[in-house]
Amino acid sequence: MDYQIVGTLGALSKDFPAETLRCVRLIVVMGMDMMKVHALTYRGDVQRIIRAALSSGDEQLQKYATAFANELVARGFSGFRDVLNSDYDQAESEDGRQRRAERAGVAAGLRHRAHRFSWTPAAEGVVR
Repeated sequence: MDYQIVGTLGALSKDFPAETLRCVRLIVVMGMDMMKVHALTYRGDVQRIIRAALSSGDEQLQKYATAFANELVARGFSGFRDVLNSDYDQAESEDGRQRRAERAGVAAGLRHRAHRFSWTPAAEGVVR
């Protein structure tokens, strides 16, 4: 449900940057576990909302968006440092996420194969 709400907020963020930023901040900050936050940030909707707020002409809203992004960085979501850069490109960021996901999948597959063929003392009949 949260994914759908944040996705809708992301779509509305260009027209309503202040409202969408306040809503997404409430969703993320009010007791959401870190895995859900990660899932929300992975899709790029939260980044889109923060960028819309930073691109607005409202100085207070820009400060609020910067504070929220810094709060996410402090919670371990280092990718939000990039969102604060004025030359941030959403499409480029999504390509980077795709490449990281592909590398993670390859690494997981290699770990699985290595685990299947790993040597253990029990495999050689060594008993202590």
